[in-house]
Amino acid sequence: MTHEYQWAPDLPFMDVRKFIAERLRSEQPSHELDLEVLKFLSQDVREPILPVTSDLDAAILLIPRDWWWHLSHLEAKIIPTTPLKGAPVSNSQLYDWYGKPVGYSAMCHERQQLPAAVCEAMLKAYYDLPAAFVVEASAKAHNDYISMMQRYDQKQTELTRKFIKNQKNKKDKK
Repeated sequence: MTHEYQWAPDLPFMDVRKFIAERLRSEQPSHELDLEVLKFLSQDVREPILPVTSDLDAAILLIPRDWWWHLSHLEAKIIPTTPLKGAPVSNSQLYDWYGKPVGYSAMCHERQQLPAAVCEAMLKAYYDLPAAFVVEASAKAHNDYISMMQRYDQKQTELTRKFIKNQKNKKDKK
């Protein structure tokens, strides 16, 4: 089942956004996907093509040497850096309002998806695409979630009342 995305008009780098959302996240690793990722990252596309969507070592080779990166079983995160002159350290290229380095991440649910997640995070970093570059949720989905949580709260309140009533009845019987 494929998801139909609603794209906002005039977003920059629409071809990259659509590639990530509609192909990289949904298709199985392949030579064609590898080729597309390398083209988007302006990499050398001579044979043999690195299997960046299926091989974690090949995907890691896409990350520039001085950039910070972190991989876990659920996420690939990449932070572009700038070398600090005269020092053996580097700083993030961007910092948020709280002074934290701006990173670009991609989630995955299985270890086999991690190479593609590294590719996705690299594409986001390369094109400076924010984490929420695709708006998948709608006002209806948000309202459905709120309604669900309200029903959950009501059910918990009802269960608590029943429990208190049962405890009181037990106490009264003694």
